[in-house]
Amino acid sequence: MTEHTHSSHHHHRRKVSPKTHNWIVAILTVIALFNITWLGLRALVAHRMKTQYIETTGVVVDEIREKPDNQTGSEQHYPVVEFITQEGKSVVFKAKVGSPQPKYAPGETVVILYNKERPYIALLDITQN
Repeated sequence: MTEHTHSSHHHHRRKVSPKTHNWIVAILTVIALFNITWLGLRALVAHRMKTQYIETTGVVVDEIREKPDNQTGSEQHYPVVEFITQEGKSVVFKAKVGSPQPKYAPGETVVILYNKERPYIALLDITQN
């Protein structure tokens, strides 16, 4: 960390009084705390994502081929995945992210995350591939 170098270019003009030095330390402490808080918040969001979303496995049951809306792009392949919620309810959803080539074969098991409160909001866990 090179945090203490920020104040070094002021030194040559005049001797830094202890009071000013304390201010610099205080400001650097605030910056450090802010960074720690920010990292903590990011971790919390990731944690909430994990607690709000339940990780489970689903099975690819189908694949939808779609052309992008009003674009001349190539077709995208969207896997359709079925999974069972903790309550034993079957949910089928189409992945939000497609790929130019079919990525999943029907019958393939994939890791998904679904929202506890709203199971139909589900997503493929892309981090697994």
